[in-house]
Amino acid sequence: DFAVSFVDKLAGLNETQQSINTLSHWVRYHHQKAKQAADIWAQEALNAAPERHLLFVYLLNDVLQTSRRRAPEVCDAFAARMVDAVPYIYTSSSPPVREKIMRIINILEERNVVSTAQLAGLRARIGGGRSGGPSVPSPSAPPPPHRPPPPASQPAPMSPPLTSPRAPTAGTLQQLPDCLRQLQKSDVLEAITSAQERDINPLFLGEGELVADDPAHLEALMAESDEVVRMLTRHQSELKSELEDRKRLIVLLCNSVMAQEQICEQLQEAIERTEGTTQSAERTHSQLLEKQADLDKIAKY
Repeated sequence: DFAVSFVDKLAGLNETQQSINTLSHWVRYHHQKAKQAADIWAQEALNAAPERHLLFVYLLNDVLQTSRRRAPEVCDAFAARMVDAVPYIYTSSSPPVREKIMRIINILEERNVVSTAQLAGLRARIGGGRSGGPSVPSPSAPPPPHRPPPPASQPAPMSPPLTSPRAPTAGTLQQLPDCLRQLQKSDVLEAITSAQERDINPLFLGEGELVADDPAHLEALMAESDEVVRMLTRHQSELKSELEDRKRLIVLLCNSVMAQEQICEQLQEAIERTEGTTQSAERTHSQLLEKQADLDKIAKY
């Protein structure tokens, strides 16, 4: 069930950048359930312990910025519920946490991530405070039951190395069918593109705002950076290998084309020779018919 799964993932959210980005990617992947996801995020944010409130704002920031172009329906859904949850989180937080929340709001405004009207409403509610408990309407579905957070999970590992059938080394033309069949099965480019979209932190692509206000965040981000570099190096090697395979295929195809051209020339020469022989045979046949006619005339006399 999507709701239960999302609640579990929110409960396991930790302060590492990778944990935040991984869950943000998951939300964007399930963009068809954007409204339900936003409702669950708002309810769980308000039910969370005060020390976890900032995590939900960090997740909101990542979701808004990374989905603005890739999945605008997700951005719109979370921006709509932001006005319900963020004011309560802000008013119930300590001054240092409030400063971090305001910094994120300013970034969203500077980058035009959400509408001016939504930001104005958010600022108005923050400035005027908020009374009452954390009750959030959920028009689409009843909110899922709140579950106590389990121990912080370890950051999800990057995807394993990608593998695909390798083409044989260029050689005789007999290798061409096997080479062509194996490369037709290859999906290296699609697999690597998908893996990079899924696994690479948008911060390393120039998207989103780097939030690393303490040594733990910085250390986690540096470790993730090392892993991204290793993954991209591996992808580069696989792409180069795929490119060489396809160059070898081109060589085989060119050799095959040249061989076929030579055969075509030989066939054309054979056709021309056959046409000349046919004409000679037809002339001989005509001569024989003429002699037959002469013999028939002599026989009559």
